[in-house]
Amino acid sequence: MRSRRSENRNQLNLFDGAQQTSIQKEIVVLDREMASAVEQGEYERAKVLAEKQEKLLGALMKG
Repeated sequence: MRSRRSENRNQLNLFDGAQQTSIQKEIVVLDREMASAVEQGEYERAKVLAEKQEKLLGALMKG
């Protein structure tokens, strides 16, 4: 029989995995938006998007 602590840990791991997937998807979206902004000459917008992406990458690396 599983202990309550083990069940809680498994639920946390599932949450972490879902959260990481969500962050990864957001990073991909930002990457596409940055490419589009650069193509359109919107360099300030691309810079802001890059900063957002950098923060998300930092969060992803921390786990």
